[in-house]
Order: sequence, then C-alpha cells, then structure tokens
Amino acid sequence: MFGSFGPDFFREYSALTDFDSEGFFALRRDIYLLYPLLVHVLLCGVSYLADIENRLKKLKV
Repeated sequence: MFGSFGPDFFREYSALTDFDSEGFFALRRDIYLLYPLLVHVLLCGVSYLADIENRLKKLKV
C-alpha cells in the first residue's frame, strides 16, 4: 500500500529463486491491499470505499 522493497531487492531475490515479481504482484496486489483499505475505512471513514469496490470488481468478487 505504501511502496515495496524496490526493484533491486526483487531482482536479487529472483536471481536466488524462481520468484516472478511481476506475475506475483499482478495476481495478489489487490487481494493484499483489501485488509489495509478496510482498516482505513474503519479509522478514517468511507472515503476509501470506492477503492475497495474497484479492487473487488477487478477480482470479480
């Protein structure tokens, strides 16, 4: 939600494993962001609901 380890980390990590960062995040990013967005709704208000709805639509949920 607020960034990542960066491309250098994932390049080195991929060199040591069969990890595909682009494929990994393409499939999981929206799922991983749902919980923090729900917490933001609880703490900050409904302004985050549209983002949650958009991510759920992308996931076809």
